[in-house]
Amino acid sequence: MQPVFVEDVAEIAANAGQSNDNMIVDAVGPEIFKHEELIRCAIQKRDDHQAWGGYPPVWQTKDISDRINWLKDYRKTYVERDISDVGQVADIDNFVLTQKLLCARTSQILSISEVARDASLAVNTVKRYINLLTMSFQCHLLPPYYENVGKRFIKSPKIFFPDAGLNRVILGEMSINTGAAYESWVFSELIKWKQLQTIEPDLFFYRTSSGLEIDFLLASNDKLLPIEVKASDKADYADGQSLESFMKDHKKRAPLGIIVYRGKEFKEVRKDIWAIPDWLLFGGIPYIT
Repeated sequence: MQPVFVEDVAEIAANAGQSNDNMIVDAVGPEIFKHEELIRCAIQKRDDHQAWGGYPPVWQTKDISDRINWLKDYRKTYVERDISDVGQVADIDNFVLTQKLLCARTSQILSISEVARDASLAVNTVKRYINLLTMSFQCHLLPPYYENVGKRFIKSPKIFFPDAGLNRVILGEMSINTGAAYESWVFSELIKWKQLQTIEPDLFFYRTSSGLEIDFLLASNDKLLPIEVKASDKADYADGQSLESFMKDHKKRAPLGIIVYRGKEFKEVRKDIWAIPDWLLFGGIPYIT
């Protein structure tokens, strides 16, 4: 028996004509929750990854000071050599400040004018710095989803700095709130899964003028999979409200919704809306036979 992965859930959502209840239960199976030691190890690795990111040299040592020193050296090399060479940045200090201000806004809707004001820089300069950061995979811009495709490029994207360890050294004494940090981590896992697919699905966030918001939206083969993120070890009926509203508005395209959270229980919180532990969804547990 193997854990559920994102592709299992996406496939379930694609098969709208079948019973979602049976399919998603079959995808997970009850046996996986009987292996307490494996679950404990998966959660421990999850916690470590959410705290320190995914760079291999960081994982090769357990010493915190060694981890910090490697991350600092990596950032120093990136700023002093890579960015200077590739981007021809004249003022490194301004770039570093802008990177810090942007990182502090991870998982938020990006306002370039606000960052430019805080950094005392021209808007075009901030735009150029963001372009350098995205080109070097230090951050990602997530577009909003609209039924009118053209509007995707008119509305502001969300910005994500996906590696928790690198964010530590970028921010220094500054910090990111728990919800934003967790959403950024989930984003990093979705991006990694997405890039491994033969045909990559599109990834968006969703927000309406009336205030309805969905953290992530996977789109593929005319189907939509809405995903809410909750940085808590509990998920209940109330957490499915936005998903239910979205699914009612997109009945044919979104037959299933999921809540990713930090708990241990796999359960249906509303009809066709499932709360799935993050360690289970992202394959953080070995094969069980």
